[in-house]
Amino acid sequence: MSLPVRTTPESDEQIRRIDDWWRSNRPEAPDVFLSELGATQRYMHLSPAALDSAIRLLDGGGGGRNFGDMLETAGTESAISNP
Repeated sequence: MSLPVRTTPESDEQIRRIDDWWRSNRPEAPDVFLSELGATQRYMHLSPAALDSAIRLLDGGGGGRNFGDMLETAGTESAISNP
């Protein structure tokens, strides 16, 4: 599921400035800021409970289990918190 994210002109300018700074100061990984921003925007729709579980999975804290692709948000918390 993907929901559109609207930004204000002010936030667009902040995003451009941060991306410009990142590209100038982190040439070994110039696309990381926009990549992370995109990932954040993709997961903003998750409920708080599902979000905590998704973050644990993304951070590698899945209790030693490899779940592969993300599960749908419905039922994800119980599937992840009861290994």
